Amino acid sequence: MGASVVDSSVNAGNWNKQKPDGYDSKDFDKAIKAYESLIAKPASVPAALPTMPGQSIKEFEACMKTLDSNVADMKKAVAFMKQLIDALKTVASAGSKTAADLQKQAKDKDGPEKNKYLSAASSASAISAQATASAKKLE
Repeated sequence: MGASVVDSSVNAGNWNKQKPDGYDSKDFDKAIKAYESLIAKPASVPAALPTMPGQSIKEFEACMKTLDSNVADMKKAVAFMKQLIDALKTVASAGSKTAADLQKQAKDKDGPEKNKYLSAASSASAISAQATASAKKLE
């Protein structure tokens, strides 16, 4: 269920390619790793949702039976989605803070090193924006 909203840009690999060698803050790294470990878990997805019943008692009872058998799975899926939203919000927040920190540190740099910090800030900001968008899709 979570796989439908997982965006490949929200991952440690994309961040690690851009992260400057001298940058020592780990908050963004931890947030992304926590998110990745969460999406690596299999999500509980209801086996089948019933089709809308026709106008008979037999069809309504069959629909209710299918719903009753899937309630626990649906609750697990909702709980997983809430965890996923929280993880994405944490990634978004850490990404924004990291982007701001990198931009601030870039002011003290020159040439290619400054560009590396600015590029990393842009990458952190983009990952943050994607995490926010993915979280909103789940809400």
